[in-house]
Amino acid sequence: MLSDNNGNFEVTLPKGKNQLHISYVGYITQVLQAKNGMRVMLKEDAAALDEVVCRVPKGDSRQPAEWQTGVASCC
Repeated sequence: MLSDNNGNFEVTLPKGKNQLHISYVGYITQVLQAKNGMRVMLKEDAAALDEVVCRVPKGDSRQPAEWQTGVASCC
């Protein structure tokens, strides 16, 4: 999902679904009841600010469809 320069976005939920799971690196994940015109303020997750998620090709670089995901302890 993409947002505009002001962070605004639109989402259409399937019939019978009314929850949004909102997450972003460095912020606390929120589960909210969807409403028209709602505003969401993300809260920083101070414990996660020192973590970095790295995605690198797994094995042979000629096969980019497979990826490994991990956390780097140092860079």
